[in-house]
Amino acid sequence: MEELCEPIIIDNGSHKMVVGFDQGFTRQVQIEFPTLVGSSKKQGIMIGMGKPIYKIGEKAIGNCGFLAFSYPYEKGKIINWEDMERIWRYSFFQELRVMPEEHPVILTESAFVSPLDQQKTTEIMFETFNVPLLYLANKAAMSLYDSDQRITGLVVEMGEDLNYVVPVYQGSCMRDYVQASGVGGAFLTSHLIQILINLGHNYSTKKERKIVEDIKEKHGVVSPLTKNSQNIIFHESGLNIQNTPLNKDKNNKKKNETIVKHELPLGNIIDLNEKVVFVTKPLFDPKLVKIDEQLMRFAQRKKAFVINEKDINWKLYEKGIHEIVFDTIQSLPLELHDIMFQNIVLAGGNSMFKGMRQRLINELELFYAENQPQINVMAPNSRKYSSFLGCKKFSELSNFSDYCVSRFEYDEIGSKITNRKIF
Repeated sequence: MEELCEPIIIDNGSHKMVVGFDQGFTRQVQIEFPTLVGSSKKQGIMIGMGKPIYKIGEKAIGNCGFLAFSYPYEKGKIINWEDMERIWRYSFFQELRVMPEEHPVILTESAFVSPLDQQKTTEIMFETFNVPLLYLANKAAMSLYDSDQRITGLVVEMGEDLNYVVPVYQGSCMRDYVQASGVGGAFLTSHLIQILINLGHNYSTKKERKIVEDIKEKHGVVSPLTKNSQNIIFHESGLNIQNTPLNKDKNNKKKNETIVKHELPLGNIIDLNEKVVFVTKPLFDPKLVKIDEQLMRFAQRKKAFVINEKDINWKLYEKGIHEIVFDTIQSLPLELHDIMFQNIVLAGGNSMFKGMRQRLINELELFYAENQPQINVMAPNSRKYSSFLGCKKFSELSNFSDYCVSRFEYDEIGSKITNRKIF
């Protein structure tokens, strides 16, 4: 086989794509953009073309006035293959500016991907993009590998649509034990929109939703279980702890006092209170959010006016993330309990809130009155990109190509080779 260029990494996400490659010390490329496709609402809007316009990522948001949005990757699954292919094409030719036939490709997938979807992805990569080598990487396994190259542990993958708790053993995802929560980043953003509306602020457009996401990411913290721990979190976040509820008289019920200010893109300053800062509370108690607000969240995400309750999987909103972690470990064979408790890894953008690691430890410890196991939760500073960085480390293995599906294997066996070779 002729020598190939460096591997291309495409980390699929429901909120953002992260794509890139590594040329050693000479050049490292890592690019992220929103996972959305905007298409012109009317055929023939482009003069003389007679074809619809397609915009990807930020370019679509910038033209939101005349484009209809598509989110082709939701809840860990590809739901619109044509638009997903458009995003992959955009990644190769416009963002990375590479020829895919010259590069091995690592493409991430969730723990919920089906064998048929794996085959479909494989067909597109070999038939449409003519890649020479392909590896379909489980996001959780790659996030775990990014943490000191671990191959066994429990990954708490916290993303835009869902939070997954994924046990990984010897590098393989234990799919039958995976559990999920619906309180992802989109849930918290919509919850925060409702809080801000109640404070007199109105955010309804796609661009305004990005402003709310920025507020959430900059100022949201996870409340720990003790006063001393909370004060530490406030100091790290730059908040005014004198105005926080734990520093007030018990009879003082002024919950709406400002504890932090936020500057909007146009320079306006808005006051944020306790409810805004602790928008993360549903991560550990989803039932804090009213049913009608949950319905509104789905309406905002799907751009629909009416949502039928029967379309919503309410089981995803019954447990806090700590309960799902505990239940997942308890469902595993007994001999794996200790190693899983000792190797819990946080990953994904929805895990970046200050206080998240300590709160999870505190909650897990409360499950045990005695004989408490050793609990170790790792929260790497770069965990927002853990799956991408894990792919990068994996691609540096001397025998990386042995794990991949080659063009020769694909031509000989077909797309089913993916299900046999990649786990």
